[in-house]
Amino acid sequence: MAKWRGYLTKHKIANETGRLVLHVQISDVIRPGVALSYKGRRAKHERTHANVNVLNPGTKTAMGESTAVHGVEVTVTPVSP
Repeated sequence: MAKWRGYLTKHKIANETGRLVLHVQISDVIRPGVALSYKGRRAKHERTHANVNVLNPGTKTAMGESTAVHGVEVTVTPVSP
């Protein structure tokens, strides 16, 4: 993996709730096996009208109907050029 550090490549990020194509960069800052994506983009401004929220299953907490999501499991697959 070390030889790929710093490279930006397109990958499909998906789970049973949705999918999204993002540019991925491998870094020593994030632990192996962990992906980090900030929700910094509004879906309506994206060509696909989607952001990282498409991966959120919408599970609610037992108290207060608040979000229960602190992370979701996804698969990360390279997109062919």
